[in-house]
Amino acid sequence: MVCLKLPGGSCMTALTVTLMVLSSRLAL
Repeated sequence: MVCLKLPGGSCMTALTVTLMVLSSRLAL
């Protein structure tokens, strides 16, 4: 996982962005 290479904050940010992108694609 990429989270293992990143600090906790960056990991949460990456997960949030990923969820937003996936949700936006599903919304379309």
